[in-house]
Amino acid sequence: MKNQKLQIHNELRPYEEYKKTELLWLDYIPKHWNMIRNKNVMKVEKEIVGRNHSKYTLLSLTKRGIIPRDLENAKGKFPKDFEAYQVVNPNNIVFCLFDMDETPRTVGLSSMKGMITGSYNVFKIENINEKYLYYYYLSLDNSKKLRPLYTGLRKVIHIETFLRTKMPNPPMEEQKQIVKYLDCKLSKIRKFIKEKKKIIDLLKQQKKVFINEAIIGKLKIENGECKVRYKSEMKPSGIQWVEEIPNHWIKCKLKHLGKFKSGDSITSSQIDMTGKYPVYGGNGLRGYFDKYTHDGNYLLIGRQGALCGNVHLVKGRFWASEHAVVVTTNLNVNVDWAKYLIETMNLNQYSQSAAQPGLAIERIINIYTMLPPIEEQKKIVDYIIRITDKIDKSILHINKEISLITEYGIRLISDIVIGKVDVRNIPVDEFISEEDITHEIEDEIIHNGEEADIKEIEL
Repeated sequence: MKNQKLQIHNELRPYEEYKKTELLWLDYIPKHWNMIRNKNVMKVEKEIVGRNHSKYTLLSLTKRGIIPRDLENAKGKFPKDFEAYQVVNPNNIVFCLFDMDETPRTVGLSSMKGMITGSYNVFKIENINEKYLYYYYLSLDNSKKLRPLYTGLRKVIHIETFLRTKMPNPPMEEQKQIVKYLDCKLSKIRKFIKEKKKIIDLLKQQKKVFINEAIIGKLKIENGECKVRYKSEMKPSGIQWVEEIPNHWIKCKLKHLGKFKSGDSITSSQIDMTGKYPVYGGNGLRGYFDKYTHDGNYLLIGRQGALCGNVHLVKGRFWASEHAVVVTTNLNVNVDWAKYLIETMNLNQYSQSAAQPGLAIERIINIYTMLPPIEEQKKIVDYIIRITDKIDKSILHINKEISLITEYGIRLISDIVIGKVDVRNIPVDEFISEEDITHEIEDEIIHNGEEADIKEIEL
């Protein structure tokens, strides 16, 4: 991949001559390029769907571009009805011209017909390649370069100001070559990222399986090495979630590993962003407070919400809120081993179904589990840490590769759409993936695989 990246860099050269522009975010463009106002290539479209909204696919502007939403299995906020939404046609450009710094993605190119919130601005593109225009404004959005146009606390760009704003306008054939080149290169980047993410998924699965097999006793740790136990070394567990355990391990209830107790109440107004002692809730750190409830090594189990059952190991002085179950392990229980055990048990499956899922302490402490000798617990923990550290380092290395190719992809778009480099005479592979390459780049590269946080703002 290194040789490939060097080849990509070496094939790019600047244009022979440049000229200045009037734009605050763009100093120079190739001499033969023109500047054109947005109003000459972008026409405002505002067709309200009204009572016909059921005939349209719901669309959203996201980090992955403009995507359809599934109303039946939808997550997030929705208006009471969609009558105020507007029509979006294929090849329309959609802009969110408010809250521009806070909005992860403010521009999208639609590949389908549908409807989108009336708060956005929808444009029909004329006299310019719509994909080139999209790439240009995507490059500006990546670094939020339109800040000079913002007004007010909401960081709004007024539509009149936006339409008066100029942008580069290369010759049409050059625009097509720019788009073709970017589509091709970004598709290769996308493929590289997908393969790397598959490897990460496999490593994470390998890590999970290894921890599980070590915790339930399938692996025997001796002299810092492990091997699979013989069948004769195992016995029926009598435990619902695991079939067999080592002969010398004890079957017991979770409550026999230690003391399980809810944390102490604390209000949001008492919690600060900085302070002397950390405050932990069910999902981790919430802030800081000037008092503490615990001092030592404890496990905290989330007891409310969709993530209830998650486990944190906390050391030192801290305040545990009422949303966490504090576990004080017995002397014959290694706290690190107990964390791995409880994570393996997946307590979330025992949450009570309700509008707000939650764990009842009396229920979880009576779940059957297993208990190896304390010395064996320590051996298991040491070996898990040694192996998982290697896996984590591999994942970190791959994520760095993803980060580097991400930066390259962002820079590639920016350099090419403003004419910093010349791609006119560079051969481009004919094959381009049918799926929207840019949308995949947004999700898998620019944001490193994060799930798109769909931001709809109803004004």
